[in-house]
Amino acid sequence: MPRRNIVLSPPGSVKGFDRPWPLHVTRGCESVSSGCDTCTWRWLAENAQKRYHPQGFDHVFFNEKAMWIPKKRKRPSWYRLSPHADMFQDKISDESLITIFQMIADNKRHLFQVTTKYAHRMKDFLTNVLPESLAEQCDNLMIGVNIETQEYTWRLYELNAWRHTKFVEFKPIMGPITNADFSEIEWVVAASHYSAKIAPLKIDWILGVVDMGRSFNIPVSVDWISMGAGLNRYPHIGGKRWMGKPKRYLKWRELNEHIWFKSGTKA
Repeated sequence: MPRRNIVLSPPGSVKGFDRPWPLHVTRGCESVSSGCDTCTWRWLAENAQKRYHPQGFDHVFFNEKAMWIPKKRKRPSWYRLSPHADMFQDKISDESLITIFQMIADNKRHLFQVTTKYAHRMKDFLTNVLPESLAEQCDNLMIGVNIETQEYTWRLYELNAWRHTKFVEFKPIMGPITNADFSEIEWVVAASHYSAKIAPLKIDWILGVVDMGRSFNIPVSVDWISMGAGLNRYPHIGGKRWMGKPKRYLKWRELNEHIWFKSGTKA
């Protein structure tokens, strides 16, 4: 039997507190760039987990059943929206997106994050569709873009449409990033997929992202490194572990730490 990769957690991490819960507000995803050709979730859906996508991974729909989860969970938690899909796909209607943003505004105790490759759709929605009053209430949402290679760094500039925390994920990083403007970015994440066969990784690509983040004095997180590439899950890059978080997360953590940890024990 082939050995399965084991997903490890950073030392002392607690899911929902210092790493996000998945919240599948949308399901299914369509290919939009070269990074989609190496998508682990697509491979799983087409091979190991067909029961979760009976109509195929390309079947995109708004998962209304997931909307009640944050409301039901009273403990302040950190959620990642649509981690196996893209919330801003064209097949997700404006009305569905507004429903999601309203859910975020109604659950201020929680922290949310979302990334997208559909940067143009995201910018158009935030600029022309989302009511300004609702956008103002969603300061507990961090929006980012996925960038795989230097070719897609233009997605960074579409984030200017968001007034709150903005970040960038180089995930899966598939080539060197030699030039990017992080002046409006508050968090940088570098990552690979689970298997080197799916998305090969060179350590110099990670080092380049770390160095650029440091040059802009921005917190950097190195996460989801492929163990198949011969690296640890959370490797020492440049002599240390890079697990930085943006100010919005740090303030939320400080406010809620007493809820998660009581008398030095995990709640």
